[in-house]
Amino acid sequence: MAVTVVFDGTRIDDAEALSPAGGNVWLDSSGKAASLEPDFVYQNANSVSEKVGTSELGIGLDTSGGTPASFDMTTPKVFIAKVTATNSNVLNAKGSTGGILEIGSGGLRTNYDRYYVVGGDTYPIKGGWLIIPIDPNGGNQSARPGTAPTLSAIDYFGWVCTFSGTSKSQNVAMDAVDIVPNGSGLTMTGGTPDGKFSDFVSTDEGTSTNRWGIVSTQDTVIYVTGTLTIGSATATQFTDSNGVIIYPEAEFLNSVGFFGLKIDLQNASTAVDISNWVFKSVGTSGGTVDTRPDYTVTGTSGTLALDGLTINVFRNITLTSGATLTNSSLISGLLLTQAGGTITGNVFDSPTPATSVAFMDVDDISKVTDNSFISGGTGYAITGFPTATTYTLTDLSFSGYAATDGSTGNEAIYVEATTGTVTLNISGGTTPSVRTAGATVVKVINPVAQAVNVKDVNGTNLQNVRVFLETASTIASGEIFEAAVTSLSQSAGTATCTTTAAHGLATNDYVVIRGAQPDGYNKVAQVTVSSTTVFTYTVSSGLSSPATGTPVVSFVPLYGLTDASGNISASRTWDANQDLKGWARLKNTVSPFYKQGDIAYTVDKTNGNSTNVVLQPDE
Repeated sequence: MAVTVVFDGTRIDDAEALSPAGGNVWLDSSGKAASLEPDFVYQNANSVSEKVGTSELGIGLDTSGGTPASFDMTTPKVFIAKVTATNSNVLNAKGSTGGILEIGSGGLRTNYDRYYVVGGDTYPIKGGWLIIPIDPNGGNQSARPGTAPTLSAIDYFGWVCTFSGTSKSQNVAMDAVDIVPNGSGLTMTGGTPDGKFSDFVSTDEGTSTNRWGIVSTQDTVIYVTGTLTIGSATATQFTDSNGVIIYPEAEFLNSVGFFGLKIDLQNASTAVDISNWVFKSVGTSGGTVDTRPDYTVTGTSGTLALDGLTINVFRNITLTSGATLTNSSLISGLLLTQAGGTITGNVFDSPTPATSVAFMDVDDISKVTDNSFISGGTGYAITGFPTATTYTLTDLSFSGYAATDGSTGNEAIYVEATTGTVTLNISGGTTPSVRTAGATVVKVINPVAQAVNVKDVNGTNLQNVRVFLETASTIASGEIFEAAVTSLSQSAGTATCTTTAAHGLATNDYVVIRGAQPDGYNKVAQVTVSSTTVFTYTVSSGLSSPATGTPVVSFVPLYGLTDASGNISASRTWDANQDLKGWARLKNTVSPFYKQGDIAYTVDKTNGNSTNVVLQPDE
């Protein structure tokens, strides 16, 4: 299917006739006849022009007698103006007497708003046609001579100017009038061969009868006034590399999201690959709305690969599980929403969230790897981690964020979980500062795996084998092996254990307790940490309290059942190489039966380790 590019808006009038068949009429701003201008045009063969000097004058399109007679711009919709002042060097300064766009209802200059868009002091030095978006919603007009226009019934579009000297000929012109819904522009589908950004250009700027003003070029740089969309329900193939797209400043917008790039992956055959492009936004300078572009992915059936991009100044980036963002530089952005996307090898420089607001909203941290975050001075780098469990941060680096955990609102990580213990395994990169919504956060630095695989004598992996490993000799300070217990008691089924020295445990770690009386205190237990020397675990509520005997507690780094592949593993940080000992047992109630397999091996503190256990038959 060939590439197809369509305009998402409405052409009001192409300025090819002063009184076209539809009933529209072009006049000068005083209500007199204007001139059809073939000598300087933006779209097709004509524009509409006027000779203007030191008294304000211009041209206007009145659609009140046309079919339709008016246009609803309350969506909101944006007027894409194409205007010029050929002797712009003597155009009055921007303000009440410079170059002014007008939008109204009730016919020519009846109920209308004025927008001070340009002057001789701001006109591009090269002169020429200007493409200016105006959104009449929201009260951003520069002036209102009388009654406010009815935005649901707009029928007047004007362009007036005042100069510091007289003019020798026609010098003010306006061409085709188009409106587009906010957040729209051009949509591309199909792709045989694959589509490219140049297809947007050739359909818009490259086709004189179109020239809606959404895309224009200068020296191969593409300027986008609006939003480009790639894909729809129709299968779309798009592959492009090495180019520059610029989103210009737009002072008279009232809604965010006018500028952007949308990629629709709803069709399973859609495949989009964009590499080594530079996307640059001027951002907001003269207006009050955040005009930075949005880069939005929707749909999950197709695929999107974004690689080697530079995205400089943006508002939002929203991915889906069909998208990958790799090896890119993203500068001055407000928010990136992962939504299942893969994000790896990128640099996020000077993000701009507010204090106590995050730049990246993460739902699967395992897909966010090998990225660097350079603080813009406010906000968190990443938010997520909604439940009390273990998460691994892989090769994530943080620079310029708060140095310590706390409540400054500029920590690297914000943990959303409100209760329980969240364990952050920090694998490579830097150790982030953390703020939490209430959960206890434990950071495990550069964890390594201790793993066991269990097979029978025929080499078949065995599932549901109980594996127990405990530390087998004294380990480094802050961790435990057979720590002495100063007190052990229970109340309502909760045993409280106090050790003589710091136990080094984290909530949800396993321990084995031995030597206590009565025997019900002795077990492999998962603990809840209360302090550096106190933890609790569950026992029978009938046990006498306090315990007697000589109880000791040992750390159990691996405890549980093997999976379908015969594997079980866990990760933690070791300050030194550590000997482990234990066993593997499979309690079958029917044949085959197996003997216990003993385990003894050493975990390397840098690389971790694994071992294989073969269970011998016992029948």
